[in-house]
Amino acid sequence: MTDTSVPTVRLAHGAQMPVLGLGTSPMDDDETAGAVEHALGLGYRLVDTAENYRNEVGVGRGLRASGVPREDVFLTTKFNRVAQRRRSPAGARRVARAARHR
Repeated sequence: MTDTSVPTVRLAHGAQMPVLGLGTSPMDDDETAGAVEHALGLGYRLVDTAENYRNEVGVGRGLRASGVPREDVFLTTKFNRVAQRRRSPAGARRVARAARHR
């Protein structure tokens, strides 16, 4: 990842994750797309969303519109309560795969 002069934390696998990022709740897809594009243009490199926010399409649109390489951005998300109750790796993988296509 490129240095954005934002404080970071080193993760177990060695990557440096920004400790400051853009939260996307309670925005819809259109608002999210604009906010993500703008935030990445300002130097943000962490975007947080969740399945329950239902704005993952907007996150993807904003990321693509920003021109920032995907590998330079940390994208965090959360699964909904139903997926959490299952607590199975297979269930989590299904939810993650479905989110990638939104």
